[in-house]
Amino acid sequence: MKLNTLFIIIGILGLIFGAAFVLMPDGVEEFYGADVTEAGKVDLQLLGASFLGFAVLLFLATKSKEAAARKAIALGLLVSFVIGLVVSLKAQFAGVFNVWGWSKIAIFGIASLFLLFFLIKGVE
Repeated sequence: MKLNTLFIIIGILGLIFGAAFVLMPDGVEEFYGADVTEAGKVDLQLLGASFLGFAVLLFLATKSKEAAARKAIALGLLVSFVIGLVVSLKAQFAGVFNVWGWSKIAIFGIASLFLLFFLIKGVE
């Protein structure tokens, strides 16, 4: 797999989750078995906006020839995803989410591993 492919996959996930969080934050969290307050819905919509921004950034990054820029994007994503993985694991073990909460952990974990691989291998 190439880094561009990973950027596209993560970008597509960002579009899907971002749009869902912005348009129907309560429905998304109900799917995961979590209760959300009105303030929590606003926070989810803001998170969705960030995911949509990441998606646009990643789609544009696939056209970049600058290795330093691509490496910076990959490193920024890695930091975000590792923190997301830790927070999601903590929430899952605390019983915040139902069995579907493991899908968040899988996405954060797999993406983190691939990003780490590309950063160690060297970004082309």
